[in-house]
Amino acid sequence: MGQFENTVKLLSENSGLPESDVAFYLKFIKAPDNFKNGQAAVIGINRLLSAPHVQDLIESDIEQLIIINATLDTALRNSPALVEFSVPADSSPAKLGHGMLTTIPEYTVLFYDSRHHRDLIEQMKQLVLVEHAHATLNDRAVYCRFLRILSEKTVPQFIVERFPKSEVTAEDIYKILSEFVENELQNQTDAYQANLVKNAQNALRYLKVVVGRKVIRRSSLGESKIVESRQSFGIRGFSSLGEKAFVKYLTTPDEDEPYESGIVRSIVDLEIDKNVLRELEAQGVEPAELENEKYTAWFLDIVTPLYAQKFRARIKIKGRAASIIRQNQYLPLNVHLINKIEANLLLKFLETCEVKTKLFAAQILTLYVMLLTSSPFERAKSIILCFDNDDVPQSDEFVGYNFKTNVWIIPRLALPFATKEEPLSNALKPLTQITLPIKTKRIQELIGKYFRPEKARTKPLARMGFNKASIGSILKTVNDRLTPAKVSDFLMTSLAVTTSLSVAGYLFNRALAGSLARYYYSSHPQTWYQKIYHDLLLGILPAGQIDFHAQPHEIEPQTDDKNGFGARYVPSTKSVKETLQSIRQDLSGNVMINEKHAFIAFHNIFTLYSIYAQSLLTGIRAVIDPFIGSHQVIDSSGIAIFRDKDSDDKFHSRILPLHPLAFDIAIEYERHCQIIFEKMLFLDPLFCRNKILEKNSTFLIQPKTFHVLETRPSQIKNLLERYSDLPINSNRKFLRSFLEREGAIPEVIDATLGHASMGEPIGDTMSTFSFVDLKNQLFPLLDKLIEETGLKLLKGLTA
Repeated sequence: MGQFENTVKLLSENSGLPESDVAFYLKFIKAPDNFKNGQAAVIGINRLLSAPHVQDLIESDIEQLIIINATLDTALRNSPALVEFSVPADSSPAKLGHGMLTTIPEYTVLFYDSRHHRDLIEQMKQLVLVEHAHATLNDRAVYCRFLRILSEKTVPQFIVERFPKSEVTAEDIYKILSEFVENELQNQTDAYQANLVKNAQNALRYLKVVVGRKVIRRSSLGESKIVESRQSFGIRGFSSLGEKAFVKYLTTPDEDEPYESGIVRSIVDLEIDKNVLRELEAQGVEPAELENEKYTAWFLDIVTPLYAQKFRARIKIKGRAASIIRQNQYLPLNVHLINKIEANLLLKFLETCEVKTKLFAAQILTLYVMLLTSSPFERAKSIILCFDNDDVPQSDEFVGYNFKTNVWIIPRLALPFATKEEPLSNALKPLTQITLPIKTKRIQELIGKYFRPEKARTKPLARMGFNKASIGSILKTVNDRLTPAKVSDFLMTSLAVTTSLSVAGYLFNRALAGSLARYYYSSHPQTWYQKIYHDLLLGILPAGQIDFHAQPHEIEPQTDDKNGFGARYVPSTKSVKETLQSIRQDLSGNVMINEKHAFIAFHNIFTLYSIYAQSLLTGIRAVIDPFIGSHQVIDSSGIAIFRDKDSDDKFHSRILPLHPLAFDIAIEYERHCQIIFEKMLFLDPLFCRNKILEKNSTFLIQPKTFHVLETRPSQIKNLLERYSDLPINSNRKFLRSFLEREGAIPEVIDATLGHASMGEPIGDTMSTFSFVDLKNQLFPLLDKLIEETGLKLLKGLTA
């Protein structure tokens, strides 16, 4: 028998009420299974129903509720057997409801009483008893939070004067609150008033649902979005700091690690000049992708005497930098990664331990979610259980579970985008979520036995009375080294060191410590992620009763190659191939034959092809002149040295082995440009003196004025949009995704794309990866890319 059934039986036996009436009552007031502080809720219901009823309440339910509530009130006052539900007369509502308002808001708001305008507040509370399918938990929580503020403070006179004296409806309350917000936005005088108005604005969302008005909810697709959740930092590894910046981890945190020397965090500022922002949008680059020249970092410290602080200040920066380098260099060996033996001990415990109570079942399920979906405790406890055929977890921050199909539901990682996402035809269609097959039947068995609800979607674990410390205690009975953070990070970290951080981040909807740039370039089909997940489990978690031959969740294979889960604006192999073919057709056909000075039009498109084709092999960023010339290559080694960040210093220079075809493209383009110079001398004798040409880089020509144009992203976009609606930076996205699917190791991928974080680049301290290793592993993969995309060397103009 579960905890809810035990509570119902206990209340029934000591009140004389039928169990069906008690169960109806507890579900109606949204009580937790343990009926925590139940007497306060019963007193609150009595206050609420003593006030004049709003017109939206169903009277038949209310009459039954009043009778049951009165009976329970008497029993709780007189029965010693019900003392666990009683509360002291002088108890603080805030103390009674601590930590409960966000998870069970309708129940918790009953604890609060007001000495002023009680009927008004209780009538507003009555609306939380009105069932509405479209009202989310967050809608109800913010409305109840506003009611709590009104109960603790004085109700604004504006609301009091306009509140109806009789026959109050939800529509009346909505209009009054809406007018209050509109009026006060213009007359805010202090911080308290500003906070009250903000909470009133949030409360309007729930009232809109109640009265049937349209509620606009933000989605991750087609919206400019920065994640604002207070829990995001701990769950995702980054979170917003206002509207212009976000915070991220630079080293992996573990609050339970006794030898933790300090968690390093960094602030990333998105304040960018408007002209620079326009160029970034033309490239298809998000501002959050850009790496700061200097990190702004801070970390947890200890209290020390002033003289010690002065000494430590000399070595602090170097010490934190060393922490970041160690984090990135020794990711597979860091103290936060448990080994296979410890992980399998935990899995064996989860598969075989005896479960007798609903509370222990909830704790075991939480550990399953933490281990198999790499979820921090907060996210694991908030998992959304779906009991219908719709795999939508209603949140892009929390994972879900579908009971019918026995699969995890992983939403798309919502990165801090700063530009609006457009549906582009040449890009993979972005999936908002994927499903991952669960290889054990025990999760389904536990949920079926203890958590089968009446609703299609529910978060039952969130309402259970256990915390992170209790999970840590269970882990210590399995192995002393196990902590909640180590369990949550195990699969994600193990995958990151064998594939890439971006693959692991999207698969588990979390960002690892370090640069976020990688995540803007990686997108793959659902079936590929399912195979990666299957292979990961098969390789490191062979213990227990897990069936590793279970079939993945079925999807339509014929449409899978058109969809991508991860970054936006990632082209498919077919799209890249068709773009290359279209440009080649224009260069080899008769499209420009009838144009005046057709060689200028040919040159501009040939420049586009040279940049587009070479960038598929180099991953060069689409800044000014995104092209590697022969003068940038050390002939004897084939190593290219180039700068693909738009700054004048040399700190952003990159070193990369250049594929022979990329070098041939550079040689042919330079030969072609010599022919162009000769032809332009007849049109403009001063053409070759242009300062842009002094840079020995790619250039475009304005057909009417013969002016030389820099190959800025905006100019490239104007030429490229004839062949593809994707920006030129999409080639970098394609290259990273291609290398990931082909099984390239993380060092190869990050070195090729310039995504290596502090301590990771080739040549850094303790780096064992050389340019020879990079060349030997990269070139065979690029040969395959050339074959699949049909990439060819094209000849330019002849004399």
